[in-house]
Amino acid sequence: MRIALITGGASGLGLATAHRLAADGLAVAIADLDADKAGSAAASMPANGAIHIGMPEEIAAAVSYLVSPGAAFVTGATIDVNGGMLMR
Repeated sequence: MRIALITGGASGLGLATAHRLAADGLAVAIADLDADKAGSAAASMPANGAIHIGMPEEIAAAVSYLVSPGAAFVTGATIDVNGGMLMR
C-alpha cells in the first residue's frame, strides 16, 4: 500500500492534492492544525482514501485510561493510538 501524508490537507491545495492522490489509489493521511476540518476532509475521501492518525486528544484519552484504576491489569503492553496505521 502506498501512503501519502498531506500536511495542510483540510482545505485548498492540500485537500485537492489529497483527493487526487486517493483517486490514484494511494491511502491518504491528512494532517492539519484544524482537527475538525481534517476529520471532514478525511470523511470526504474515496473508500480507499483517508487514514486517521491519532489526534492529541485521543492520545490523552489513552494515557488517561492507563493511569486510571481500570487499567490496573494492563502490564507491559504497547498501545498504538494511530488509527490502525503502522508507520515504518
